[in-house]
Amino acid sequence: MTAAELRSGPTGSVLTHADEGFAEAIAGYGPAAGSPRLLVRPADAEGVASAVRHAIAEGLRLGVRSGGHSAFTGTDGLLLDLRGLAGIEVAGDLVCIGPGALWGEVAAALAPHALALSSGDTRSVGVAGLTLGGGVGWMVRAWGLALDALVGVQLVTAAGEVLEVDADREPELFWALRGGGGNLGVVTRFDFRAHRLEGVVHGAIDLDPAGLRDALGVLADLARTAPDELTATLLATPAMGPEMPESLRVTTVWAGTDPVAARAALAPLLALDSVRAESLTVGAYADALEDPHPPEGPPMSMAEENALLTDVSSDALDALVGAHEAFAGMLFCRTLGGAASRIPAEATAWAGRDAVLLAMVAAFRPGEIPEEEFAPLRAQWRRALGDAGLVYGNFRTRTDADTVTRMYPPATLERLRAVKRKWDPANVFAGNHNVVP
Repeated sequence: MTAAELRSGPTGSVLTHADEGFAEAIAGYGPAAGSPRLLVRPADAEGVASAVRHAIAEGLRLGVRSGGHSAFTGTDGLLLDLRGLAGIEVAGDLVCIGPGALWGEVAAALAPHALALSSGDTRSVGVAGLTLGGGVGWMVRAWGLALDALVGVQLVTAAGEVLEVDADREPELFWALRGGGGNLGVVTRFDFRAHRLEGVVHGAIDLDPAGLRDALGVLADLARTAPDELTATLLATPAMGPEMPESLRVTTVWAGTDPVAARAALAPLLALDSVRAESLTVGAYADALEDPHPPEGPPMSMAEENALLTDVSSDALDALVGAHEAFAGMLFCRTLGGAASRIPAEATAWAGRDAVLLAMVAAFRPGEIPEEEFAPLRAQWRRALGDAGLVYGNFRTRTDADTVTRMYPPATLERLRAVKRKWDPANVFAGNHNVVP
């Protein structure tokens, strides 16, 4: 089937290299699109199914993109762009969302209903990729992961069929979709149960970078003892020129509108001698979401390592500081626990239920730098933390087999492989953290 024939079917918008606007259309968040032969923007589930069947029939590698932040949705075959499927429908607390919707759009649509969903931190991230890979964000302690609010999906399978999947219809497939990433098909509608939320208390605490170790200790204590309503992140960045000095900032969100309660929960952080400034504001949940933009100029290479840490002992925190110094990059830590930890580990394929902190170090270099040049930095991280925790796939830019084995415990990974063998035995959906059937 040619591109022209594909256009004549139910597929939706189809672009090739010969079409005006193709280069702009394939551009994502950073250099993630690759060099596809076709870009397809379906208007409905049948259009998605038609595109999947076309890719299989023509032997084209398939890439699937929602918001475009993923580092590995690129392809040299057919890029399936889901931004045309961006509807948000609210019926009571049931919210049906298209995979191409962005989390900022979802937060804004739910606010008039005094509702919200646990999402990531960023307005421009797509609903699909974040949800299927977990969805650790500002409400992780209050409500759990984004995928924990999921009650059903509409799915296009590797056979090009459209299915309704939930806990009663194909329950094992539903289990795998919640944490298995894009391995099982293309979700064309997400059905969530939203939570009541009038607003949040959000803000930042700026600290002297010399106080990093003490701040990490307090953050770890908050992850274990703070009320579920409080989630906090720590970001330590090196100096990046005279206009960007070294910095240390803790950002917080309290699920509710009581600033007195929020301040009481944050008291251990606010009491640190290294605190330079702080601000807390009552506002809408959407106001707490960030809106980063791709960096201007030449592309940057990034080396990152992350871990879902169950051990936050003094030695473990010392190792984090050491790894951060060796990377000469940024250190990011987020409090976990709370509601996310009370969901049984076997309930979903996401495997970090007992983690206390999500920690990540990242180093950036201009231009395209071979992976081997980052190897010493990765080795330092592994030496510092060893096998202290699993990795969080949504923060992982590499798709190697080692990453997949570090994302899931052995029993979970084998269960995922069994589902993959049933629903995608030819591994059509391989542009991801690939669970090989």
